[in-house]
Amino acid sequence: MNNQLESVPFHADTIYCVEYDGEPYAPVKPIVDNLGLDWKNQSEKLRNTPHFNCGLITIVAKDGKNREMLCIPVRKLTGFLYSINANRVKANLREKLIQYQNECDDVLWKYWNEGRAVRSTVQANVVRPVSDYIDGARLVFESANLTGNQMTIALDRIYRSVTGSSALQEANLALEAPRKEVMLTPTQIGEDLVPPMKARDVNSLLQQHGYQRKINGMWQPTEKGSPICTMLDVGKRHSKGTPVTQLKWYSSVVDTLQSIINQNV
Repeated sequence: MNNQLESVPFHADTIYCVEYDGEPYAPVKPIVDNLGLDWKNQSEKLRNTPHFNCGLITIVAKDGKNREMLCIPVRKLTGFLYSINANRVKANLREKLIQYQNECDDVLWKYWNEGRAVRSTVQANVVRPVSDYIDGARLVFESANLTGNQMTIALDRIYRSVTGSSALQEANLALEAPRKEVMLTPTQIGEDLVPPMKARDVNSLLQQHGYQRKINGMWQPTEKGSPICTMLDVGKRHSKGTPVTQLKWYSSVVDTLQSIINQNV
């Protein structure tokens, strides 16, 4: 089955959309290339994660030639983008990745529903319960360590991509959007302080002022510290298969600690 590739402007980039079995799909490689990420690693993740429902689609390119491209349903795109840890990409690409995570699927979905010429034929889609999409997305988001409002907002985006409306807006609820702030390790925090501090001294300072405590040998945030930190997957696994996590801090903590240091000088 051949499908016409359609280009969609996205800020300074171009992303693509293609219809397959009556549903919008996005070729993934152009998105990965736009983000400056390694295609081999990302394509392996897509192929090895059945939930993403990726597959090769034969596409009629702009030059009229047929090409096979790995594509993902637009309704699954947010889950894939959020599986990429913004803190593990190059600093100059971090803001762009966050922009894609927050906006890319909306732009494609809006194009699909509003920006295209009226279709000459209407194809019936297989109806699946919304809960199937939400439950699947939740598993992906949990693996990416999303919590709190960040999880709720991400799930609402999936709900909107499936139903065309926002559950939060329908309920007249407003949540604070995820903070678009760089996350730092104690080592990185120490490098930004004046004078510089070693990671163990940063941890001691955070503990001393009530931002974290050790539980079973692991640093955990206190109630005071929770708003300015998060527990992130570092991409490794323990021997039992559970993900290795690390407590990271919003970059604003540097100013907080610097103020404490200056007061003690």
